[in-house]
Amino acid sequence: DVVLGQADLTTLLKKEGFPFARVGDPELVVDHETQLATLTMDVEPGGQRNFGQIQLSGKKLPFDAKHVSRIARFKTGELYDQSKVDDLRRALIATGLVSQASVKPVPGATDMLADVAVALEPAPLRTIAAEAGYGTGEGIRAEVSWTHRNLIRPEGAVTFRGVAGTKEQYAGAILRQSNFRERDQVLNARIEASNVNRNAYDARTFEIAANLERQTNIIWQKKWTWSGGFELLASDERDMTKIAGAGRRTFLIGALPFRLNYDSTDNLLDATHGFRLGGWVSPEISFQSGTFTYARAQIDGSYYQPAGKNVVVAGRVRVGSIVGAGNNDIA
Repeated sequence: DVVLGQADLTTLLKKEGFPFARVGDPELVVDHETQLATLTMDVEPGGQRNFGQIQLSGKKLPFDAKHVSRIARFKTGELYDQSKVDDLRRALIATGLVSQASVKPVPGATDMLADVAVALEPAPLRTIAAEAGYGTGEGIRAEVSWTHRNLIRPEGAVTFRGVAGTKEQYAGAILRQSNFRERDQVLNARIEASNVNRNAYDARTFEIAANLERQTNIIWQKKWTWSGGFELLASDERDMTKIAGAGRRTFLIGALPFRLNYDSTDNLLDATHGFRLGGWVSPEISFQSGTFTYARAQIDGSYYQPAGKNVVVAGRVRVGSIVGAGNNDIA
């Protein structure tokens, strides 16, 4: 109990604005005749401080101090809180651009401030991946990709990907810029061209798309998440079935997809109680034998309920539809 109390006192002091607090080793004097003990523990609070500036150091830094400030969940002038400093260290490691991070308080410009010294060691930035195989449904297929996780600074991961196969050819570039303008906000963009030959159809397609996304993660699980953006698509297609008739058709499509999710579960990766509810809608305009509009929509829900010490009953439902256009009119 004494050792736990010593640790709890240190944690509480640093959470309440005393970054340089020191709690000495406990000294116990026990009187066995009276069955009483006296505990002495020296405490040096070190003065209450507010957050000062972020001091960044290291070689070949993946981002600057301004971006670190964007990731941090504290602002200059706020009361010092060690839990927010620990959170910043975890968030820096989670970027994938840092192999090691040291984040600790140091004296600031005045006795009222504590700066945060951040020392980073960069992680490898590039990944090359390849695969090849044969499937009875898709024939011979080979894929190669190259990723640079900080090609567009800061945190702009760019992936170039190509596919060559008997029934599919693809070339595309994908951008994912994490912590864009604020923490856990992601900018996604892609440009891709493909030629696909399936049993139901074949299509030559070119697409440009981008969206902005607020994401959840195990460091900071959020109740509400969302994404919204645009898609522009041109597709020259031939339907292989008799539903839409013979001949090729060219579709020019613009879409504004938006998604909103709510999460009340207790754990992002291993939920035991609560529910998740999400909705997705994409109003679209199509130019093909005239102009018409329609909308794609989908609702997802899941529910988790404990049914014993080691058992959780979980259920999931999905409902989706396309409204405003017939099957023969949709790409």
